[in-house]
Amino acid sequence: MKICFECEIDWELVNYILMPIITLISVFLYFLALRNSQKQNEVFLSQNIKPNFEKEIDALAEEGQKIIIQKEIVSLTHSYDNRKQECNGLDIFYFFILILKDIHNNEDFIDDWVNRNSSSITRTELTRKSYYPYLNFCYAEILNDWTTLGQYFSKIINLWKQIENSRMINEDKFLTLKILERKINHKILRYYDQLFNSDLFSTYLPIPVDDNKIDWVKIEKFSLVNAGREMKLLTEENGIFN
Repeated sequence: MKICFECEIDWELVNYILMPIITLISVFLYFLALRNSQKQNEVFLSQNIKPNFEKEIDALAEEGQKIIIQKEIVSLTHSYDNRKQECNGLDIFYFFILILKDIHNNEDFIDDWVNRNSSSITRTELTRKSYYPYLNFCYAEILNDWTTLGQYFSKIINLWKQIENSRMINEDKFLTLKILERKINHKILRYYDQLFNSDLFSTYLPIPVDDNKIDWVKIEKFSLVNAGREMKLLTEENGIFN
């Protein structure tokens, strides 16, 4: 069998076959290089953004520590831990639990709750109740979202969502949210969980609608309690636990 070394090669046919293949390979390699470059840019941008969020977290944690609520504000008498004379924005739910316990043990409150369907209370009568100092604290600090604590909790939730929606890569988002959870959310939610898992979470408190009418409102409707629940959901949705 003889091999012909003088056979003519149809270069036009070769080009017709090879050029599209070479072009495809070139496009693919360019795509890989471009994708790698974009990924590097995303990592670079993420690493530049992350420290800014970390500074915001530290500032927010410090702000929470500076929101001081003195024991005397609510005139707590028997259930408050004497070793702890004040609370701050991070342990407000601990304070709230103790206040609810005092309200539950108050004879005036027990009578009003038992007779809530048979007798009505006016706003003026409510202010004369022995449990009113505790209740007034709830009005001032827990019920409304425009309070200092309400605004503080809003900042925490907004920062969490900003991190979630930022241009950081997923790994940096998770690590940053983990820092936020460790420095702020965990401290708040440990007491929120105590409240949520206790019978106190079913408490109804008398809220004046007008001068002559009182509504009994479940505490889960209160602004700060709602904020605590939202923080807990955000933490669970992202799979972030200590």
